[in-house]
Amino acid sequence: MAATTTRSGPAKPHTAAGRASKHATTAAGSPAAGSGRSSMIRRPYALGRARMRRPRPAACRSGTRFAGLGSGRSGNTAPPHHRDRRVRGVPQYEDDLFAGRYRFDGLLGSGGTADVHRAWDTRLDRFVAVKLFTLGDDPTARRRFQHEVRTLAGLDHPALVSVQDAGTAGRTPFVVLRLVDGPTLRDRLADGPLPPDEVRALGARLADALAHIHERDVVHRDVKPSNVLLDAGGNAHLADFGLARAPGTTRLTRRDQVVGSAAYLAPEQVRGAEVGPPADVYSLGLVLLECLTGRREYGGGAVAAAFARLDRPPAVPPDLPADLTRLLLLMTALSVRRRPGAAECARALGGR
Repeated sequence: MAATTTRSGPAKPHTAAGRASKHATTAAGSPAAGSGRSSMIRRPYALGRARMRRPRPAACRSGTRFAGLGSGRSGNTAPPHHRDRRVRGVPQYEDDLFAGRYRFDGLLGSGGTADVHRAWDTRLDRFVAVKLFTLGDDPTARRRFQHEVRTLAGLDHPALVSVQDAGTAGRTPFVVLRLVDGPTLRDRLADGPLPPDEVRALGARLADALAHIHERDVVHRDVKPSNVLLDAGGNAHLADFGLARAPGTTRLTRRDQVVGSAAYLAPEQVRGAEVGPPADVYSLGLVLLECLTGRREYGGGAVAAAFARLDRPPAVPPDLPADLTRLLLLMTALSVRRRPGAAECARALGGR
């Protein structure tokens, strides 16, 4: 009788999280040029790599999109009782618990220095978003991690994604964020523009959040549709403070680098000048204009998109309500001094 042989090797995961990790390793791929991605632009023409990508794992294709820090599941329903979960690239711990507490349940997004995972908090019985940082021995990257945690921990506003835990497990720094179940504003705009009343409500909430962080001397520097998460009730939440900076603090980027997303940069960011709260107001103005028109105002390649605002002002449709037209023109003014503060924008948009 002929001898038979079998192939040995690690078993492939068959759980939903296993399938999700298989399909999420590229984290939705790199966006096309001019897609509004976060970048560090070395003036005038060198472009950096994308900061955040968002996957759509096969395990979620039949349900709600896996977007932002949300997912196809809603509520705090406990995950299935699988003990063989494995998330690619994440060190495994006793009983599959990260930091002795969090059981991973799928990859939400991946970037150059961090991955974001959906996880179940076994102590408080709720889903959270766990952001794992791959910092290596880079002291600047470690300072960025510490800076982001300190920045978020000092903020408390219903329209901000709050920090719930932070630390280091083994050699892996992490931060735990409140999970917002739902799509990003970018996903929502894929279905078309929003009505003016909805834009007013969304803008008032985000402007109020910006006023809150500006009062604490923090500038977000990367306000864009993909950093706005929408919960089940349609309420907006501003996320990703990885590029935020408090004026007067130590720079974590070179002076000849422009940090932000090309399509939403303020003119002073393009010029490489000092960036303050008016830059966030400008970016929010472009986001609200895109919500009304359904198209990105400054498209094309990243360099062309970045420098276009220095050549022409944004085109605000003439058929909008007069007060909304005037506010958008002021928010996106080339001159920093002409732009209203975030609190003034919140009052104008909220009808106060």
